[in-house]
Amino acid sequence: MATNTSGASSSAASTADLASSSKTSTPVHLIVLCHGLWGEPKHLRTLETLLANSFGEQTTIVNATGKREKTKFVGNESDDSIKKSTKKTKEEIKKEKAQKEEEELDRLHEKLLSKYASKVRDQNAEDHMNVVILNTSSNEGGKTYDGIDWLGERVVREIKIEQRKLAKEGKQIERFSMVGYSLGGLVVRFAAGLLESQSFFTPARRPPIQARQVITIATPHIGSPPGSGTFGRLVGYFGARLLSRTGEQIYGADQGWQVEGEEGKVGLLEYMSKPDTYFIRALNRFEKVHFYANAVNDITVPFRTGCIELWDPFVEQEDGVDVKLLSDAAILTDVQLHEPEKQTFLQNIRAKVSKTPGFLNPNRIPMNFPYNYIIFFGLPVLFPIFAVRVVYKLSKDSQKSRLRIEELERKWNELEFEEDGNEEQNQTSIESVEDDKQTRNATEERTSRLMKNMVMAVAEDNVESERDLIPGLATPHEHVTTEPSQTTRPPWHSPWKHGELPKSKKQAPLSPAQRTMVANLNNPDILPKLTKVWTYYPDMNNSHAIIIARSLSIEPHRKGLPIVKHIVDDFLS
Repeated sequence: MATNTSGASSSAASTADLASSSKTSTPVHLIVLCHGLWGEPKHLRTLETLLANSFGEQTTIVNATGKREKTKFVGNESDDSIKKSTKKTKEEIKKEKAQKEEEELDRLHEKLLSKYASKVRDQNAEDHMNVVILNTSSNEGGKTYDGIDWLGERVVREIKIEQRKLAKEGKQIERFSMVGYSLGGLVVRFAAGLLESQSFFTPARRPPIQARQVITIATPHIGSPPGSGTFGRLVGYFGARLLSRTGEQIYGADQGWQVEGEEGKVGLLEYMSKPDTYFIRALNRFEKVHFYANAVNDITVPFRTGCIELWDPFVEQEDGVDVKLLSDAAILTDVQLHEPEKQTFLQNIRAKVSKTPGFLNPNRIPMNFPYNYIIFFGLPVLFPIFAVRVVYKLSKDSQKSRLRIEELERKWNELEFEEDGNEEQNQTSIESVEDDKQTRNATEERTSRLMKNMVMAVAEDNVESERDLIPGLATPHEHVTTEPSQTTRPPWHSPWKHGELPKSKKQAPLSPAQRTMVANLNNPDILPKLTKVWTYYPDMNNSHAIIIARSLSIEPHRKGLPIVKHIVDDFLS
């Protein structure tokens, strides 16, 4: 009995100490950002900056190197100059040039963001709570091939390390939010489920962590929709085989997840949409669940997967559509469709020959005359060479990824992640394994960039060619009106029920697994807090980078600044 009493007293004392510590700790709102495929943290720099400025001086940004820095308000440019040495090596000159270019980009960034940040800086709704923005960096570049599950594991590891660092500073996470762009949205959903399974939100002997917001932006929630043409089928075939574990999951070629009470195994994305899984429980724990997606012209994440719908009205509708937008952002509040008129044989022929397909038009090559024509006439020779190199590079990267995954699984089982602060050492050990398995020289990096640009360019050309053959989509809307109201639901009021969709030759039907995902994710009984927000950029060739204003040095990307501000305002409302 004495032992039991002593144990109870010790436990009570420990609980009291923890409660006292909880009261004296500085509260923190941790906001986690995740980039997409082939991505890096700087792709979310615009969002990171606006978030930091909106929350004020109590904001800390954790960047890609692990450096912790206080918010630098946009518009307050530094007068610090670069110290010049008397003797400079080639490496120093190169480094100085890169630093100057970065400073020029910083100035451009500050100038463009100042009018957006100044409007929200005084609207801090955090009650003087410290805000830490963790722009995750453990999944850069080729590591995004390693599978959504492994990417999510790495993100959770970064979160745990940051939590430990905050504790050492006398701070405690009381509020928690996550934002994922493109593939990062799926990583966020997986990481949230993993945290839920580890009781992250309900720690023992401490107040529960408030799950505030989870936001995904241009995310392929149901994977890659099947292509209707030869090109689309080829992309699906090679994508599942050349993008390692991630490719298998995105293209629905994985079958490793067992659903309780069901026979057989399913792919990861389908499993993540199932009711009563940790992934759905985690989403329902958040106060707000917002999925942003491009309604048109996102060649990376098309409408059906980004907006989680069975049918794409903007591709199918040949009579045009009437849309309403917010007055301050290209966000749809209403879409009205009409019964498509039957086309005569002559109208169909005229539509097919009225415009030259993109791959036969040298003016669509983004270079000035005569270089666009030189490249155009050289394509019959250059394209096969580049295609072979791209396939070789993808195959090589996929093989490296699979070897890295095998080594990671072995290392992960060996490492003991203790509670005494060894997470940083363990993370370093894991990263060293990854680096050993993925050594990239300058040529490989350039080839990887070339591969990505070529895949995007060919896909864009294919999508534009299909759009040229659809009469109503040359000018995709007849009337556009604006209104100040906020969108709180999907704006599409379809005249057809999902079970009675008109037959289509332009869109291949979704797979049974994808139909299940659409049904589950749109079910208000499964995800009651989900709000879908659709952006609308009908004049852009590819809206995927615009929605997040990914690089402000590229002028079209700046059109996405109002969307990013809208996302930031979500945090302040």
